[in-house]
Amino acid sequence: MTLELNKVTQQVTRLGEQAAQRKRELDALTPQVREILRAHRDDAQLIELARRAAETKRWRGAIPIGEPLDSAIDPPPHSARLSIVAGDGSQIYPDSHGIALYYLINIGTIVFRHGSGQAPIVNTYPTVSSEAESLSDDEIISGPVVNARRDVGELTRIADLALAEVATTSTVALMDGTLALWVQTAAIPEAEQDRVQRDYLQQLDRLRAARLPIGAFLSRPRSTNLTQLAHLATFDDPDKALSSVMNDRGTVFKGLRDTTVLATWLQPGQRSALFEVAPAWNTTYRDRGHSIHFFYVNVGTATQPEIDRIEVPGWIAQDRSAVGVLHAAIVEQCKVSPGYPYVLARAHEIAVVTNAERAEFDKMIATQLTRQGVEAKLSEKQFQKSLLAAKRH
Repeated sequence: MTLELNKVTQQVTRLGEQAAQRKRELDALTPQVREILRAHRDDAQLIELARRAAETKRWRGAIPIGEPLDSAIDPPPHSARLSIVAGDGSQIYPDSHGIALYYLINIGTIVFRHGSGQAPIVNTYPTVSSEAESLSDDEIISGPVVNARRDVGELTRIADLALAEVATTSTVALMDGTLALWVQTAAIPEAEQDRVQRDYLQQLDRLRAARLPIGAFLSRPRSTNLTQLAHLATFDDPDKALSSVMNDRGTVFKGLRDTTVLATWLQPGQRSALFEVAPAWNTTYRDRGHSIHFFYVNVGTATQPEIDRIEVPGWIAQDRSAVGVLHAAIVEQCKVSPGYPYVLARAHEIAVVTNAERAEFDKMIATQLTRQGVEAKLSEKQFQKSLLAAKRH
């Protein structure tokens, strides 16, 4: 054993004490935040202040869009017949110490035809790229580039299947994580950012043209958008509120998650009000008519709430009927697979590439390289690490 647990006992004790103290502090703040949101449930001045704060591009709060801030909305009845399309992806990153330089993306999809009596339709779409070298001779394609391409692939497959399905029955689409494609990083060249962002937005354009409801399911979110909105409401003077935003003075509610505020507010199955994401990283989506909105939903039980975040494009947020269909579908899916939609869990299961599968895939590559007269060999570093890992097992 290389992790000697006796050497971290005191540190673990201290970690537990600090976590307990922080929880007590946040529990004391929670009723205050709830009361602020209730007091300003229909405050038009707060909505205007939130919009002004968002224009600074420095505020990360929630922009109300018309529903009372303390909403707790029951799901409508689930459609008797509804197709739910979902997808997820996994990848093998380029490895300069491997037997060959490549990367692999595997997309798993599922079509769940609720009310049809049919078994779900599952499929996988693996793609291998040997173009793993970047424009610089001494670099390989970074993990964030592979991730971005995987996310575009996921949404493309979801859109393809959902648009085919909606031709015959009502359909919703679900994806895992956030709706936004995260590409604003130095690890992704600017030209690549532009390309994958363009391809991603084109898929949202296709879904919008069909008015097909799509939602991104974010499990255990750490967002503080609602608590930042509550902090904004504590200022009597709008100019002082905006000054606080511009000077980044923080908030007395810092660290208090939206999920904590909503844990006893939303009963099982209920959703919160809809909000728009402040424009800082939402600008690209706003400009293309896909401004990202969100609501929270309790997919847990009366004794064990599970508050998750659902992100939707603006054209869905404006259609309360579409929101209702999506809300009901998510709640129903979380009855099949408690706390997490069954279709997303299944999509992940079929998309993930296991260690055993990767080993078999590498053997396939090695065989092909040998047939072509190319040496298939790990680097000495990786070879020695593999030997030591095998001994430990």
